[in-house]
Amino acid sequence: MIREGVKRGVERRAEIKPYKISHPVKLEIRFNETVIAELASYLPGVERPSGNTIVFTGRDMTEVSKFNAVVTSLRSQQ
Repeated sequence: MIREGVKRGVERRAEIKPYKISHPVKLEIRFNETVIAELASYLPGVERPSGNTIVFTGRDMTEVSKFNAVVTSLRSQQ
């Protein structure tokens, strides 16, 4: 079953277009606690539309991933 699916995919590879993420990339995070949102709101490029929500807009997925790693470290320190 898997082998047949792989074979069909390889045969149709010219028809299938790769998925592309549009730029800029926007990441919205809603926290359970407003304290973490407050801390994250001091980072460059962060908007805070509500008490427990932040929005970060990055140039590309790499920048957004790095930002997410920083925010994750903030959460783990609470």
